[in-house]
Amino acid sequence: MMMNDCRIRQGLAGDASVVAKHRALMFNEMGRLPEAEMGSFEREAAPMIEAAIEGGIYRAWFAEDASGDIIAGGGIQLRPLLPRPESRQAPEAIILNMYVEPAHRRRGLARRLLEEMLDWCRSQSIVRIVLHPSDQGRPLYESMGFQPTGELRWQETLPAE
Repeated sequence: MMMNDCRIRQGLAGDASVVAKHRALMFNEMGRLPEAEMGSFEREAAPMIEAAIEGGIYRAWFAEDASGDIIAGGGIQLRPLLPRPESRQAPEAIILNMYVEPAHRRRGLARRLLEEMLDWCRSQSIVRIVLHPSDQGRPLYESMGFQPTGELRWQETLPAE
C-alpha cells in the first residue's frame, strides 16, 4: 500500500479503544509495558481517553487503509499554560500515542499524521508543542523541526496494589 492509498481522519470518542490499544502497543514496544499487562492497561485507559476526547482536551487522528481499517494513529493532548512571552493565551499541545501498525511502517504514515496535527495546531494558534519520542521516532520529529530541550522529570514509584 502506498501512502496515498490511505485516508487521514480525526478520531471520535468511539475510537477511544483504538487509541488505548495503540498506546499499549507503543509502550510494549518501548519495553515499558509487559505483554501480560496490556489488556488491563487498555481497559483502564479507554474510558479516560473517551472522556478526554469528549471534553476536548484530546484530539486523535487516524490513517485508514482502502478497506477502512485503522493502520496508524496519533493524538494531541491540550494542556493549559500560564502566560509565556511567546504565547499569552494559547494552550500547549503534547503529541501522544503515535503508532503505526508494523506491516505499514516506513511508508510516510507517521509523517502524514504529524503534518495533519501540526496544521491543526497552527489553525488553533498553538505555538508550543512538546513530545517524548521513542528512539525510533526521534529522526522523524527532528526532520520536522522539533528540537531537544532541557526538560527534567521527577517520578515516584507507587507501591504495587
